[in-house]
Amino acid sequence: MAPFKAAEPKAPSAREEAAPTSSDGGLGEPSTGGSSEPSNTKNLVWAAICVAILYYGWPIIEAVILILPIPNATSVVDTIKAAGNSAQ
Repeated sequence: MAPFKAAEPKAPSAREEAAPTSSDGGLGEPSTGGSSEPSNTKNLVWAAICVAILYYGWPIIEAVILILPIPNATSVVDTIKAAGNSAQ
């Protein structure tokens, strides 16, 4: 076996030292490289809109729920029990 020659430390060239110039910002980062402040503002606006719709629209939502033909739970249970007893 031939003896191994110790590798001399290689000085990085100027090309390797430069930071990557990719326009991709990475995970969740804007591609423009700016701060994520506009997206936080956008999320806050959407949350405020959703809260306002639920707050001011609740009477309408409640009226729709009350109008829906939801069956009486006890009568449904009694009907199922009667069907089960007749099958025996």
